[in-house]
Amino acid sequence: MYVVALAGSPSPTSRSLKLAEQAKALLAEQQIDTLLVSVYDFPAEDLLYARFDSPAIKNLRSLVANAAGVVIATPIYKAAYSGALKTLLDLLPEEALANKPTLPLASGGTAAHLLALDYALKPVLTTLKARDIQQGVFAIDKHISSDDDGAVRLEPELDERLRAAVSRFATSLKALYPARPQAAQPPGRRRDQPVSPLSIPGGPPRPSQGPCMKLLKTLLISVLAFTSVAASAEELSIGYQKSSVNLVVLKNRGLLEQRLKPLGVTVKWTEFAAGPPILEALNIGSVNFGMTGDTPPVFAQAAGTNLVYVGFEAAKPQGSAILVPKDSTLKTLADLKGKRVAFTKGSSAHYLVLRALKKAGLTIRDIQPAYLQPADARAAFERGNVDAWAVWDPYYAVAERANTARVLSDGKGLSNNFSFYLASRQFADQNPKVIAAVIDELTKNDAFLTAKPKEVAEILARTTGQEVGIFDTMLGRHPRFQVAPLTPVVIADQQRVANSFHEQGLIPHAVKVQDIVWRR
Repeated sequence: MYVVALAGSPSPTSRSLKLAEQAKALLAEQQIDTLLVSVYDFPAEDLLYARFDSPAIKNLRSLVANAAGVVIATPIYKAAYSGALKTLLDLLPEEALANKPTLPLASGGTAAHLLALDYALKPVLTTLKARDIQQGVFAIDKHISSDDDGAVRLEPELDERLRAAVSRFATSLKALYPARPQAAQPPGRRRDQPVSPLSIPGGPPRPSQGPCMKLLKTLLISVLAFTSVAASAEELSIGYQKSSVNLVVLKNRGLLEQRLKPLGVTVKWTEFAAGPPILEALNIGSVNFGMTGDTPPVFAQAAGTNLVYVGFEAAKPQGSAILVPKDSTLKTLADLKGKRVAFTKGSSAHYLVLRALKKAGLTIRDIQPAYLQPADARAAFERGNVDAWAVWDPYYAVAERANTARVLSDGKGLSNNFSFYLASRQFADQNPKVIAAVIDELTKNDAFLTAKPKEVAEILARTTGQEVGIFDTMLGRHPRFQVAPLTPVVIADQQRVANSFHEQGLIPHAVKVQDIVWRR
């Protein structure tokens, strides 16, 4: 098998390229070939003018299509990944990363850029249908160096993290191709033939630093300049998740489409597994409106995402919980010390864990966090690979009804668990009538949701493929669904959430929630 590593810096001496080179060496130790391809290897004109028919781009598309997995390496500038990389990724087919483990690597000047992997790069990989995005590695530039002979040198802590990430990546690759060593080879290449950059039929020579390449480096220094075009009022793109009861039912009833039709606005709906990827998508413009729990907006604000709070739903502290296996010996929150606890990083469950640990006199450093999306966390929980699982409804209700879990603690007294509606600041400022119409329809939908819970549960069951009883349980824990502007009390509660993550060193700097509350 072989892997394609795409290096996104337009500089041939970048630290992110060195990170990719080190990953290539580590994969070689696992008997996995890596074809390292840099944006610098392509004629600048092909990238600037999006020449899908150029031999170099055709060869790249073929390489990626036949690869077992992909490594993406990029420098981070001002919380954004390389614009040159974005240009190259845009030239790949829509499903280029489908069924391919993908390992993101990044380097930046300070730890403040840490969240760029989650909130800037991962959404783009998701649009290329990447489903197995590995836990990436962010490196501070000063921790990467070279010897006089060109050998890459990493600080010990960074070297350890990279080795662990590459080992997990290699394990995923070998799981996909356990008995098919020839399943993925570069086109036209014998297995015993060494891999070299662009050693493929018709591969281009490395371009010179001509005017076009200099122009490319100037134009593509930051992807934000490339993607932050004005939001169009012709389409409202909404990100939602299974727990977004109001949005899911509103979508099913078609009421929002009817309301916005006179304004000339169509509605596009996209489902996500959790809140963090919704805000990742909002950051790059894939959606311009969405709903999450309390924590994702805090991480997004800390990462520099240009979003605003436009409304909230009532607190539902009993709508999330920390679960343990039914036969677990864990009885109290203090028993979590030293245990492996699964939750989605940057989600409302993350905050619930922080609050629970604080109540028990512990910190996040006293447990072993397992940062997993809900579906992966459920699988790990059922296999016994984690000791506890913090999650929200309907996943909480699914585990309850499966009769395999016991509630160690729900959110009562720990987390108010507000739901928030958020939008791109640019979209909200340019389309206040659209935002107001959405909030109004969501609030009016509350009458239907509270008057007909059985019908609502059936709608949710049909939409998600889960049994009706799960949503009967979930709705029984949910108060009314009216949506209102954030009040001083809600803002203060959300500020406590933000402060908790900053105190634990989990976001790079303090944030002021009030700064991103939208004023109509």
